[in-house]
Amino acid sequence: MGTDRSESLVSICAERKFECMVSDGLDLPYKVGVFDFAISIAVIHHFASPERRLQAVRELIRIVRPGGTVLVFAWALEQNGRRKFDPDLQDVLVPWVVPSSRNKSEMRDSDDTDDKVYHRYYHLFRKGELADLFETAGGCDITEVGYDKDNWYVIATKQ
Repeated sequence: MGTDRSESLVSICAERKFECMVSDGLDLPYKVGVFDFAISIAVIHHFASPERRLQAVRELIRIVRPGGTVLVFAWALEQNGRRKFDPDLQDVLVPWVVPSSRNKSEMRDSDDTDDKVYHRYYHLFRKGELADLFETAGGCDITEVGYDKDNWYVIATKQ
């Protein structure tokens, strides 16, 4: 079972026969404790305030059963890859480029030959910040914190 805010992405999942629905990560449409495992990859860094990021973590903890696991990946400020960020700026707009060739296939009647650039909001997590969110959320024990491919991650078990 998956959720996303984007109707287009949910449609792609449905076409591939995955069970998915449009929903808000701050108010997931599931009962308390219904899942064994909840995964959030590349989501929480898009929430624009500490309160919203905390609520997103609380929702993930809420929907797993006691003893269930939550895994969250979020972009790191301390990236080793091709992106380099100002270490003093955690809230940034990152350009996302859709090549003109993709634009034409998606908009069949378009004469647009330029790449489309969209600026997407990201909160870049400092070392320890994602774990601190889980500590603040409560109701779980952190079992692992790590760094992988320019992301911080936390694995936690619901109490």
